[in-house]
This record gives sequence, C-alpha cells and structure tokens, in this order.
Amino acid sequence: MSEPTTPPGDDRPLLPGLTGNAALQRQLRLSLETLRDQADPRVRERLTAVLEGRASLRDVAREDGFSRFVGPLADRGWDRFREMSPQERDEARRLVEEGEDPDGTAEGAPRGTPPSHDGGTW
Repeated sequence: MSEPTTPPGDDRPLLPGLTGNAALQRQLRLSLETLRDQADPRVRERLTAVLEGRASLRDVAREDGFSRFVGPLADRGWDRFREMSPQERDEARRLVEEGEDPDGTAEGAPRGTPPSHDGGTW
C-alpha cells in the first residue's frame, strides 16, 4: 500500500453531501486510497488528484476509465452485500458509522485481485 495522500484526520470533504458525517468521509477516503493502490497508472493519477483536492470525485467518477476500473469491483461488492445476512449488514454499517473498515482492506490488509485494465485513455 502506498503512503496516504493526506495526513490522518484530514477532514476535507470528498463529497459535499457527506460534510456532516466525518466517519463516512474517513471511510470514503480509505476506500479511494485502496482503489488507487489497485488501479492502473492513469486511474491512480486521477484518484491521487481527488485525494489531494486537485480534482472532483464527481468529475472523476464520470470518466470512462474510472467506470471501466470500478465497475467490476462494484459488481463484486454488490454480490458480497447480497450474500450477507441482515446481522452482517448491520455490523458492517455500524463499523462504517464508527469510522472502521468493515472489509478489512484498509491499512495493509490483503486485497482481492484487481480487475484487468484495457489501458484506455481518459
């Protein structure tokens, strides 16, 4: 895992709609750092720009390269979510609300195999 882009406790909102929820902001930042670490160089560059406040997450999320990268990951996430029991979902929700990583992928934990990339441009 690469070094965090922003200092611990950075509270700059990545999404304006989450400004009142610091735990979700932290989880979003950790998730973006995890995605960045799995991404091809171009997506990595764009996610770094978001994390450093040089690009909007909304704009990057609309780009084709990001969609091609995150689409398979989102599909796997939804599959995992649907397989969870209601109790597991409640526990995951509680962990996120407390600023914890329910997936164990942050802070150097093992990750799944990243999807392949077609090397397309943005």
